[in-house]
Amino acid sequence: QPGKGGGRGGRGGRGRGGRRGQAGAIIGGMLGGEMTGLQFTTINETGFAKTAKLQVGDTITEVNGTKVTTAVEVNRAIRESTGTTLTLKVSRNGQDVTVTGPRPGRRRRG
Repeated sequence: QPGKGGGRGGRGGRGRGGRRGQAGAIIGGMLGGEMTGLQFTTINETGFAKTAKLQVGDTITEVNGTKVTTAVEVNRAIRESTGTTLTLKVSRNGQDVTVTGPRPGRRRRG
């Protein structure tokens, strides 16, 4: 049923495709852009992505030194990060590029 089990995260096959899309949207919103998978498709005029000079086409490969391969892993790494800065390693045109910016604030759900 819709709405059941939300927030329990990734058990079994429930919500597989939708969760990945949802996680990507959450990450894009936190970082100031829109994403397909781990690749930026747009960069907002404000936010982490703009401040850190991310570019359309950049694909996230690490968050604070932790390798990531899914949007869920990126989301978890950002949530579990501490400190005031966030460091991402991205793949840009076949090259590894490291960017740093102010850690996005935590949003509370009502």
